[in-house]
Amino acid sequence: LVEYLPAALNRIGRRGDLFRLAAIGLVVGFTASHLRVSAQIYESRRFTFGSGGDTLRGDETAVVVRAAVTLVERAVPERATLAVFPEGALVNYLTGRRSSSPHVLFEPGYLSSFTESRVLGTLRENPPDWVITFTREVRALDGIGCQVFGQDCARAIGSWLTSNYAPRYVVFAGPRKLFTLLARSAPGEGRPVETIDLLARPSEPSAAR
Repeated sequence: LVEYLPAALNRIGRRGDLFRLAAIGLVVGFTASHLRVSAQIYESRRFTFGSGGDTLRGDETAVVVRAAVTLVERAVPERATLAVFPEGALVNYLTGRRSSSPHVLFEPGYLSSFTESRVLGTLRENPPDWVITFTREVRALDGIGCQVFGQDCARAIGSWLTSNYAPRYVVFAGPRKLFTLLARSAPGEGRPVETIDLLARPSEPSAAR
Protein backbone atom coordinates (compact mmCIF):
# COMPACT_ATOMS: atom_id res chain seq x y z
CA LEU A 1 0.00 0.00 0.00
CA VAL A 2 2.83 2.43 0.76
CA GLU A 3 5.59 0.83 -1.34
CA TYR A 4 4.43 -1.19 -4.35
CA LEU A 5 1.49 0.95 -5.47
CA PRO A 6 3.28 4.31 -5.16
CA ALA A 7 6.24 2.89 -7.12
CA ALA A 8 3.90 1.54 -9.79
CA LEU A 9 2.19 4.94 -10.08
CA ASN A 10 5.56 6.69 -10.41
CA ARG A 11 6.50 4.35 -13.26
CA ILE A 12 3.47 5.43 -15.29
CA GLY A 13 4.02 9.11 -14.56
CA ARG A 14 1.48 9.52 -11.74
CA ARG A 15 2.02 11.05 -8.30
CA GLY A 16 2.95 8.01 -6.28
CA ASP A 17 4.22 10.23 -3.48
CA LEU A 18 0.75 11.72 -2.98
CA PHE A 19 -0.80 8.26 -2.95
CA ARG A 20 1.77 7.18 -0.32
CA LEU A 21 0.88 10.12 1.91
CA ALA A 22 -2.82 9.38 1.56
CA ALA A 23 -2.23 5.69 2.33
CA ILE A 24 -0.15 6.52 5.43
CA GLY A 25 -2.91 8.85 6.63
CA LEU A 26 -5.46 6.08 6.13
CA VAL A 27 -3.36 3.58 8.10
CA VAL A 28 -2.76 6.07 10.92
CA GLY A 29 -6.47 6.92 11.08
CA PHE A 30 -7.48 3.25 11.14
CA THR A 31 -4.91 2.46 13.85
CA ALA A 32 -6.07 5.37 16.01
CA SER A 33 -9.69 4.31 15.63
CA HIS A 34 -8.82 0.72 16.52
CA LEU A 35 -6.89 1.81 19.62
CA ARG A 36 -9.77 4.02 20.72
CA VAL A 37 -12.29 1.18 20.41
CA SER A 38 -9.92 -1.22 22.19
CA ALA A 39 -9.50 1.27 25.03
CA GLN A 40 -13.27 1.60 25.38
CA ILE A 41 -13.70 -2.18 25.50
CA TYR A 42 -10.89 -2.55 28.04
CA GLU A 43 -12.35 0.25 30.15
CA SER A 44 -15.73 -1.51 30.23
CA ARG A 45 -14.01 -4.62 31.63
CA ARG A 46 -13.37 -3.13 35.03
CA PHE A 47 -14.06 -6.26 37.08
CA THR A 48 -11.52 -9.01 37.70
CA PHE A 49 -11.79 -12.64 38.74
CA GLY A 50 -9.38 -15.50 39.11
CA SER A 51 -5.97 -15.13 40.74
CA GLY A 52 -2.30 -15.05 39.81
CA GLY A 53 -1.65 -15.92 36.20
CA ASP A 54 -5.32 -16.84 35.79
CA THR A 55 -6.60 -13.34 36.60
CA LEU A 56 -9.09 -12.20 33.96
CA ARG A 57 -10.99 -8.99 33.34
CA GLY A 58 -14.62 -8.68 32.31
CA ASP A 59 -17.81 -6.68 32.50
CA GLU A 60 -20.57 -7.18 35.07
CA THR A 61 -20.66 -10.88 34.16
CA ALA A 62 -17.26 -11.21 35.84
CA VAL A 63 -18.89 -10.39 39.19
CA VAL A 64 -21.22 -13.38 38.80
CA VAL A 65 -18.38 -15.71 37.80
CA ARG A 66 -16.28 -14.48 40.72
CA ALA A 67 -19.15 -15.13 43.13
CA ALA A 68 -19.62 -18.64 41.72
CA VAL A 69 -15.91 -19.42 42.00
CA THR A 70 -15.79 -18.15 45.60
CA LEU A 71 -18.83 -20.20 46.61
CA VAL A 72 -17.59 -23.39 44.94
CA GLU A 73 -14.19 -23.09 46.63
CA ARG A 74 -15.94 -22.69 49.98
CA ALA A 75 -18.73 -25.27 49.68
CA VAL A 76 -17.61 -27.97 47.24
CA PRO A 77 -14.92 -30.46 48.38
CA GLU A 78 -11.78 -30.37 46.26
CA ARG A 79 -12.21 -33.91 44.95
CA ALA A 80 -15.92 -33.54 44.21
CA THR A 81 -17.10 -33.27 40.62
CA LEU A 82 -18.99 -30.25 39.32
CA ALA A 83 -21.11 -29.60 36.23
CA VAL A 84 -22.14 -26.10 35.17
CA PHE A 85 -25.34 -25.44 33.21
CA PRO A 86 -25.95 -24.23 30.56
CA GLU A 87 -22.26 -23.28 30.25
CA GLY A 88 -19.37 -22.30 32.46
CA ALA A 89 -16.35 -24.58 32.14
CA LEU A 90 -14.32 -21.58 33.31
CA VAL A 91 -15.71 -22.17 36.80
CA ASN A 92 -14.35 -25.74 36.70
CA TYR A 93 -10.95 -24.47 35.60
CA LEU A 94 -10.63 -21.67 38.14
CA THR A 95 -11.78 -23.83 41.07
CA GLY A 96 -9.94 -27.00 40.09
CA ARG A 97 -13.16 -29.03 40.33
CA ARG A 98 -13.38 -31.42 37.41
CA SER A 99 -16.56 -32.34 35.59
CA SER A 100 -17.79 -35.92 35.50
CA SER A 101 -19.11 -35.44 31.95
CA PRO A 102 -17.16 -35.12 28.70
CA HIS A 103 -19.63 -32.40 27.75
CA VAL A 104 -18.89 -28.90 29.06
CA LEU A 105 -21.52 -27.04 27.04
CA PHE A 106 -25.25 -27.56 27.40
CA GLU A 107 -26.61 -24.80 25.16
CA PRO A 108 -29.62 -25.89 23.04
CA GLY A 109 -27.59 -25.55 19.84
CA TYR A 110 -25.00 -27.99 21.18
CA LEU A 111 -27.67 -30.34 22.48
CA SER A 112 -29.36 -30.42 19.09
CA SER A 113 -26.04 -31.42 17.50
CA PHE A 114 -25.32 -34.24 19.95
CA THR A 115 -28.98 -34.93 20.86
CA GLU A 116 -30.11 -34.22 24.38
CA SER A 117 -30.75 -37.88 25.17
CA ARG A 118 -27.14 -38.76 24.43
CA VAL A 119 -25.83 -35.96 26.65
CA LEU A 120 -28.27 -36.92 29.41
CA GLY A 121 -27.07 -40.51 29.13
CA THR A 122 -23.51 -39.48 29.96
CA LEU A 123 -24.78 -37.50 32.95
CA ARG A 124 -26.71 -40.49 34.24
CA GLU A 125 -23.70 -42.79 33.83
CA ASN A 126 -21.41 -40.42 35.74
CA PRO A 127 -23.53 -37.94 37.66
CA PRO A 128 -21.63 -34.97 39.05
CA ASP A 129 -21.55 -34.50 42.81
CA TRP A 130 -22.49 -30.84 42.53
CA VAL A 131 -24.20 -28.71 39.91
CA ILE A 132 -24.40 -24.99 39.20
CA THR A 133 -27.32 -23.67 37.18
CA PHE A 134 -26.86 -20.11 36.00
CA THR A 135 -30.10 -18.18 35.66
CA ARG A 136 -30.20 -16.38 32.36
CA GLU A 137 -32.19 -16.31 29.20
CA VAL A 138 -30.74 -18.24 26.30
CA ARG A 139 -30.74 -15.69 23.53
CA ALA A 140 -30.63 -15.84 19.73
CA LEU A 141 -32.66 -19.04 19.65
CA ASP A 142 -35.83 -17.81 17.95
CA GLY A 143 -35.91 -20.79 15.63
CA ILE A 144 -35.83 -23.17 18.59
CA GLY A 145 -38.29 -21.21 20.69
CA CYS A 146 -36.18 -21.39 23.85
CA GLN A 147 -36.28 -18.73 26.54
CA VAL A 148 -35.24 -20.38 29.82
CA PHE A 149 -32.87 -23.36 29.91
CA GLY A 150 -34.40 -26.45 31.52
CA GLN A 151 -37.95 -25.18 31.23
CA ASP A 152 -38.85 -24.61 27.60
CA CYS A 153 -35.70 -26.21 26.17
CA ALA A 154 -33.47 -29.00 27.50
CA ARG A 155 -36.50 -30.18 29.49
CA ALA A 156 -35.18 -33.73 29.93
CA ILE A 157 -31.97 -32.46 31.55
CA GLY A 158 -33.94 -29.97 33.62
CA SER A 159 -36.27 -32.71 34.86
CA TRP A 160 -33.33 -34.98 35.71
CA LEU A 161 -31.65 -32.23 37.71
CA THR A 162 -34.87 -31.53 39.63
CA SER A 163 -35.28 -35.22 40.50
CA ASN A 164 -31.71 -35.88 41.56
CA TYR A 165 -30.31 -32.67 42.99
CA ALA A 166 -31.32 -30.36 45.82
CA PRO A 167 -30.45 -26.66 46.09
CA ARG A 168 -27.93 -25.80 48.80
CA TYR A 169 -27.19 -22.19 47.92
CA VAL A 170 -29.14 -19.65 45.88
CA VAL A 171 -27.32 -16.45 44.94
CA PHE A 172 -29.11 -13.18 44.20
CA ALA A 173 -28.23 -9.62 43.28
CA GLY A 174 -31.12 -7.83 44.93
CA PRO A 175 -34.31 -9.26 43.42
CA ARG A 176 -32.45 -10.91 40.54
CA LYS A 177 -31.57 -14.58 40.89
CA LEU A 178 -28.10 -15.26 39.49
CA PHE A 179 -27.33 -18.94 40.04
CA THR A 180 -28.05 -21.96 42.21
CA LEU A 181 -25.54 -24.45 43.62
CA LEU A 182 -27.09 -27.91 44.00
CA ALA A 183 -25.83 -31.15 45.51
CA ARG A 184 -26.74 -34.70 44.57
CA SER A 185 -29.43 -35.88 46.98
CA ALA A 186 -31.32 -39.04 47.87
CA PRO A 187 -35.11 -39.13 47.37
CA GLY A 188 -36.85 -37.33 50.22
CA GLU A 189 -33.62 -35.87 51.56
CA GLY A 190 -34.14 -32.33 52.72
CA ARG A 191 -31.53 -29.80 53.80
CA PRO A 192 -31.73 -26.08 54.49
CA VAL A 193 -31.07 -23.76 51.58
CA GLU A 194 -28.81 -20.76 52.18
CA THR A 195 -29.52 -17.59 50.23
CA ILE A 196 -26.80 -15.08 49.42
CA ASP A 197 -27.44 -11.54 48.24
CA LEU A 198 -24.38 -9.98 46.58
CA LEU A 199 -25.88 -6.51 47.09
CA ALA A 200 -26.47 -6.96 50.82
CA ARG A 201 -24.17 -5.10 53.18
CA PRO A 202 -21.67 -7.34 55.02
CA SER A 203 -23.49 -6.77 58.31
CA GLU A 204 -26.89 -7.58 56.84
CA PRO A 205 -28.06 -11.22 56.61
CA SER A 206 -29.62 -12.25 53.33
CA ALA A 207 -33.36 -11.97 53.40
CA ALA A 208 -35.38 -15.15 53.34
CA ARG A 209 -36.66 -15.97 49.88
